[in-house]
Amino acid sequence: FRQINRVLRSCKASCFRVCISRIDSCVRDIDQKDLFCCGKDAKLCNTSVHTGNFGFRCAFALWRCLGKEDRAMAERHEEQVSQNYDGAILFFDMDAMRIWLDQAVQTRQYIQALIKKAEEGESDAQYRLGLCYLRGSDGVKQDDQRAVYWFTKSADQEHIAALFYLGVCSAFGVGIQKNDIHAAILYAEAAKWGFAPAQCELGRCYECGIGVPQNLERAIYFYQKAAQQGHAPAQCNLGCLYYHGLGTEQDYNRAVYWLLYAAEQQHPRAMYMLGVCYEFGRGVTKNIQRAIALYQQSARFGFA
Repeated sequence: FRQINRVLRSCKASCFRVCISRIDSCVRDIDQKDLFCCGKDAKLCNTSVHTGNFGFRCAFALWRCLGKEDRAMAERHEEQVSQNYDGAILFFDMDAMRIWLDQAVQTRQYIQALIKKAEEGESDAQYRLGLCYLRGSDGVKQDDQRAVYWFTKSADQEHIAALFYLGVCSAFGVGIQKNDIHAAILYAEAAKWGFAPAQCELGRCYECGIGVPQNLERAIYFYQKAAQQGHAPAQCNLGCLYYHGLGTEQDYNRAVYWLLYAAEQQHPRAMYMLGVCYEFGRGVTKNIQRAIALYQQSARFGFA
């Protein structure tokens, strides 16, 4: 922010476009929800903020808390802008800035403490640091290999979530060579501790024969374990198996039972399958309007 302030103070009316470019380079990483737009082209400015295209739409940047002298200068520049440039004025809310800066400092301190604990061998810190590297969050640059490194360190101490995420990385070849067998083993290690996401993924492995021999009965067993804990993907998968009669007798009533639970959590596939049940009256009273509503809800969540 000091850099932006220096740009504002040094900028002359004759070099708006240069100033725009310099400010643009300063504000690219600012959280855009903390920016407020006004001016004759506010609509375009708002669009540019959301797309990150500051330079071409925002003609100038100001501190909202500028002193009287600076505000007078700002007003002169604003007048020049309105006459010479089809843009808008972008204001920085100082209170929002302070909050943003406080959060940035806290995040930096959190990561430093997390790295220290991870290096000291604390399994939960190793797992959380792995998540940061996997997602590129909390100020940490995304690095799949570093994520796998820390997940492995944590999994070696039988951290349940780390075992699961290491399995996910192995299943999709993220930061490590793709290995379905290894992934299934890791899912099984986490599933034995009752970790619902791992139970669901292990069920999927058995349903599809990924990393393990196909076994629909085992798939139902693990889906049931996860579904009873309220895990929506497992509830949906279990409902689908009952609907199609795979690994068990076809049972529309039990299918609807589990699909309803998953649909209440806005699981897209569950909403679609429940729509099918309402369309054809399977396990529920036929209701075309309800079916259409569920199809629309499912589509809004990207299920086609």
